[in-house]
Amino acid sequence: AIDNYKTAMNLEPEYIAWSADGKYIYVNLQENSAIVTIDVEAKEAVAIDAYGLKDWSTIPIDIFKDDGCSKISTVPGLYSARNPDAIAAAVIDGVTYILTADEGDDKEYGSYEEKVKAKDLFAGEVIEGVVPGYDCDATEE
Repeated sequence: AIDNYKTAMNLEPEYIAWSADGKYIYVNLQENSAIVTIDVEAKEAVAIDAYGLKDWSTIPIDIFKDDGCSKISTVPGLYSARNPDAIAAAVIDGVTYILTADEGDDKEYGSYEEKVKAKDLFAGEVIEGVVPGYDCDATEE
C-alpha cells in the first residue's frame, strides 16, 4: 500500500477529445489506462472507465529484451495495460467511438514504481514454454 494515497493525486490527464455534439469531453488518463467522461453542461465528471487489458495471446509480440534475435509470437496468459497516449472521438453510424493510440507507460509515485523486470520476479528460475520453441533464463537482462 502507498501511504497517504488519494485517487485525485494519481489521475494524470494527457489528451482530450470532444464529442461531435459538444456535450461531452473525453479526458484520457494514460498512466491510469482509463478515460474520464465530462458532461460539459453539468460541469462534472460522469464516468471514469478503464480501457481494459491487451491480450497478447491473440496479438504477436517479442517479449524478450536485447536477446540478439527477434521471436515474434503470441503469449497465452500475458496481458498488459493499454496506456493510450493520444485519443480522438469519432461518430460512425450514429455511435460515438473513442480512438486511441496505445503507447504503454508505467507509473511512479514517490518510491513506488509499477514496472518490474522478469529477472526480478523469477529470481534465477528458467522460464520454459512461455513462447513455444524458446527458453529464456529470467536472470538475463
